[in-house]
Order: sequence, then C-alpha cells, then structure tokens
Amino acid sequence: MQAAVMSYCLKNALPEGEQTLEDMLRLAAQEGIEHVEVYAGAWEVDGDIRKAAEGLRQVADDTGVRLPVMGSGTRLGNLGEERDVCLDLLKSEVEACAILGGTVMTLPIVDGQPVPLDRENARVGVR
Repeated sequence: MQAAVMSYCLKNALPEGEQTLEDMLRLAAQEGIEHVEVYAGAWEVDGDIRKAAEGLRQVADDTGVRLPVMGSGTRLGNLGEERDVCLDLLKSEVEACAILGGTVMTLPIVDGQPVPLDRENARVGVR
C-alpha cells in the first residue's frame, strides 16, 4: 500500500507566493515524503493540463517524489449545459494523471455532498 499526502495539505507549510505544486513537491522531498496526491481542483494551470503534467512529472522525477494518485475537482452532476465542458476537462485530467505516473484517480462525478441553495456553486450537489 502507498499512502500519499494530499498536495493541498502541504500548501500551508509554505510561505505565500511559494505555494505551487512544484514548491509542494520540493517540500515533500525535503521532509522525506515519498508519495503525494495531486489535487487538480486546486492546481492552477495555464493552458492544457496535460502539458502542465509533463512539467510537474519532471519536478517529481528530479525530487524523487512519486505521484501515484490524482484527485479531480470536476463534477458532472446537475451541470446542464456545462456538463460537456466538464466532461472534456475530466478526460484531460485522466490523461494528466497517467502522465504523472498515477494509477489511481479520485472523482466526485456526482457531488453527493449537501449544498445549500444560497451557495455560489449550488448548481451542483444533492438538494
């Protein structure tokens, strides 16, 4: 079994302005953490996530940190017209997971958490 530290859990251990995924992997390596989960829902990517995954994979290889799991923040439940866009994003996240060397991907395909109707993203979730 491989236990992986969630990447966003490492974020608060870093100073503001130095909280990229690359910074988190370097911190993990420095602290002896061998496995990190990449959470795509908090991964700020300019452009194609697959290209970003190639760059992140290089940092992982350089630091010796493995990325066995990727968490997707993409939700397909109750999205109406946005569903197709989200499905395309989910497909590219699956490819990014493979590029990172991941063998597991967590997916909130149908958001099962209760979402208050006055919340900004109330269009997803269970009423």
